[in-house]
Amino acid sequence: MRRDVAFFLPYFRMNKEERKQHPSTPMRHPRPAKRSLSTQGMWRLAIVGFTLLAYIPTLSTPFLFDDHTAIERNENLRRWSFQNLYNDFRPSPESPWGRSYYRPLQMISHRVDVTVWGMNPKGHHATNLILHLLAALLLFELVVWIGLSEWVAGGCAVLFGIHPIIVSELLMVSGRPEILSLVFSLLTVLLLTRSTPVIRIMGGICFLAGLLSKESALSVPFFVGLVIWIRGGETERRSALDDYSGGLRSLWISAL
Repeated sequence: MRRDVAFFLPYFRMNKEERKQHPSTPMRHPRPAKRSLSTQGMWRLAIVGFTLLAYIPTLSTPFLFDDHTAIERNENLRRWSFQNLYNDFRPSPESPWGRSYYRPLQMISHRVDVTVWGMNPKGHHATNLILHLLAALLLFELVVWIGLSEWVAGGCAVLFGIHPIIVSELLMVSGRPEILSLVFSLLTVLLLTRSTPVIRIMGGICFLAGLLSKESALSVPFFVGLVIWIRGGETERRSALDDYSGGLRSLWISAL
């Protein structure tokens, strides 16, 4: 007992630093730092929240206008076969719009919706809304990538998400080409302005997917060059634009 007292007695005469080194002091493990939500994470949540608040009522909308021809009365969408997929990629008088449009990815996306949701319009509208949310989030990433502040990027993306200009595309399921092409176009700009070859190849694939969604994706190469110009310095701009001009020729050849 006296040995124990002799062991602990000097402990009470030590200062704070000396006590930490004493063998009787228990080990203290550092507490993990509390994770706080970043500004970008908060903006992403705000984009999703405001967009859903504005457009979640569209889920209760029935099929309208062209939806009846393109989806409801289109028997080809109810069956998966090589011939039906071939018809999706081949403009023909049998397609809902005849030979006027060439948008095979739109028809494939409708085919997937019919397989998953049947003829329940709520599921079809949910797909359009998810694509619109994805486009708003990609716009946020693009504005940040250009070099503007997160507040500017978040404000632009929220305004885009709730803007009424997209109402018709969300009320009509057949308005999907606009949203689908925009998603692939934004992905193209984000990927083709990177320096990694593999990522650029992915950007070229997204560009092709955008063209197969709607013909308006033909304008994407212009925006790719614009983003390269905004991001780079004088020397970087010249080398980047030289690479871009060569890549642009390849993109146009693949598109044609």
